[in-house]
Amino acid sequence: MSRPVSAKVAADRPVSAKVLVDRPASAAKVNLKEVFEKFGAKDGEMDGTKFAKFTKDTGLMDGKKVTTTEVDIVFGKVKAKTARKIDFAQFETAIGLLADKRYPGKSHEESVASAMSDLCKAKGPVIKGTKAQEDEVTKRMTDVSGYTGTHKERFNEDGTGKGLAGRDQPVQTADLSQIVANK
Repeated sequence: MSRPVSAKVAADRPVSAKVLVDRPASAAKVNLKEVFEKFGAKDGEMDGTKFAKFTKDTGLMDGKKVTTTEVDIVFGKVKAKTARKIDFAQFETAIGLLADKRYPGKSHEESVASAMSDLCKAKGPVIKGTKAQEDEVTKRMTDVSGYTGTHKERFNEDGTGKGLAGRDQPVQTADLSQIVANK
């Protein structure tokens, strides 16, 4: 006689794509495949770093219900024991596991559908960079027209650097090699 399995116990069991994820409709699957490739899976596989970036950029990782630790644990569950990357089928399985954690009040099918609709809207990786400040202090420090003395000689009139030609005593590699050879 078998007993019913609770959701927590079922989540701790080995992962099977057939049990955890109902395959999305063909149009959504094609779109999901495109998203999979946009996030760095050009060779048909995705590593853990790119998977973590995928979950963060698409909003699947919210920092409360789905954390970076949860993402790493799910990635470890779906990949093969000795593998370092996951393929598209394992990717779908991982999305199913994370969808259940992201949308806990919904059934498995509803949570996967909610996650798929959010993921298929993804345009690709979000590139974040640092922008220079636009305050007065930064402007004065980077304005080469105010430089004096020997520093002034290192820049052209348009503010671009002269490189080696702007130095007082350009280093000659031929002289350096002779000095080293005479030692």
